[in-house]
Amino acid sequence: MVLFRKRLSALQKVISVLLVQYSASITAINRLNGMSKVLEKLDYLSRQVQTLNTGGHFEWVDSKVVKCLRTGQHICLEHVNLSSSAVLDRLNPVFEPNGALMISEKGTVRTENSIDDETTTEVVQRHHNFQAFLTLDPKNGEISRAMRNRCIELAFANRDAYQEDDMRRLVFANGIAEPYLIEACLTIHKELRNSSGQAEQFSPFGVAHLVRFAQLMAQNLQKQGMDRSIDCLKLSAMDVYVRPSAVDLLGYGLDYYRNALKETIEKVIETVTVRKSAVRFGNVTLHASGLTKLTRVKLQAEPFLALLRGFLEGFNGARVLGDISSGFEPFADKVGTNFLKYLLYFLYEISSSADIEMRTAYLRRAIGEAITVDKAAEIRQNAPQPTANASNIQVDITGMDAQTDEGKRKQDWDAAPVSMKFTMQPTGSTRQQKFKAEPQEIAIQEVHVNKDLIVKLNETLCGIVQRLPQSEANGDLPWNRNLFPRIREYLNSSSTLDP
Repeated sequence: MVLFRKRLSALQKVISVLLVQYSASITAINRLNGMSKVLEKLDYLSRQVQTLNTGGHFEWVDSKVVKCLRTGQHICLEHVNLSSSAVLDRLNPVFEPNGALMISEKGTVRTENSIDDETTTEVVQRHHNFQAFLTLDPKNGEISRAMRNRCIELAFANRDAYQEDDMRRLVFANGIAEPYLIEACLTIHKELRNSSGQAEQFSPFGVAHLVRFAQLMAQNLQKQGMDRSIDCLKLSAMDVYVRPSAVDLLGYGLDYYRNALKETIEKVIETVTVRKSAVRFGNVTLHASGLTKLTRVKLQAEPFLALLRGFLEGFNGARVLGDISSGFEPFADKVGTNFLKYLLYFLYEISSSADIEMRTAYLRRAIGEAITVDKAAEIRQNAPQPTANASNIQVDITGMDAQTDEGKRKQDWDAAPVSMKFTMQPTGSTRQQKFKAEPQEIAIQEVHVNKDLIVKLNETLCGIVQRLPQSEANGDLPWNRNLFPRIREYLNSSSTLDP
């Protein structure tokens, strides 16, 4: 306390000196006077007590778990198996219906419903938007069976446990929209993983490389254009897979290893074939920030719409379904134009009262767009193709008079040329094809689609579903139990349990 008072006295002397030096500045004087008053109050308080102890006390502060329970936020608890089982089991009541957490460590508190200043143990009711994500590594231990039964368990086998459909969606989500470029990226990634000299689980190239490959490819295409897609594909693969490789995995030197990777990339590029696709990958690619009812409707309707667009353009049904997912491969060859009416019926069979209007409007517009595009294509195909005047004409002006001036060739443009040759070239593109084009007999097939029947059936199903009475039990449309059996009945909307 004595030392504290000596420091206060020294600070007061400093302020007194500064007041003399800055007497001409009103702002400085006001600030110094304020500091002087604070020092005077501190000196007064120091003389009233004999110690610097301010009389602080302990106060309960809610943890992040308790705050998320109150406000309905999401929380991620990492490596929960490293926590004590006694602590972790305290969360079991939270994940029960109408879950709550009793905080006995806080002591007794006065609640809003208490009478005559009665105190009870605080109980925090779970907010209806609260969600918890628990992560663990089995090699570090397990959690209790009670906790596992209250959670939805997702197991990831390894860092590259991705299906081909998942990797295709990752490439599309990072900016690659053309189907043949997506397949080229996946093929390059798979071939480099197999040719790295290591087992697949120990390969240095993972999904992160594929994502960077797609991102760099999209950037290069945006700068250089689709005409140089092969150059962008090779350049992006070299920058992601070859140049960063600093460890020789084959045992023949780093240069040999990089050349082997480069040769693999070039071999894959030579086999790439340009082809069209009737699938709109944006409808089958889900994003965490866009999980809406319309997104669900688009995802459910894309197989039907893709087949409709593909049949109208003359594509094979197996090829169209294969672009959507590899899960269609076992029965894709059996799908024909007669399946369209059943797929359309299926879309209305799984509808609900919450999305029936949106589903109807989307299907009506999508079917109309597909038919309109097909009619426009027929008109362009039957219309005569005009040829422009002077198309593909090359002018040879090598015979024009020239003068030599100080060793440099100089063209005399004022004089008329002695000879000028016009050479007619056959009509056709002179641009070198970078990729192999798909054979015409494979790309286009004669497929007949009854477009009027599809449009009429859509309107009929729409009218039938809208006239169906809703179920009194759950406020939904009647459910086909033979096609989609339910494990248990959904709870009524008036239930006190969480939705």
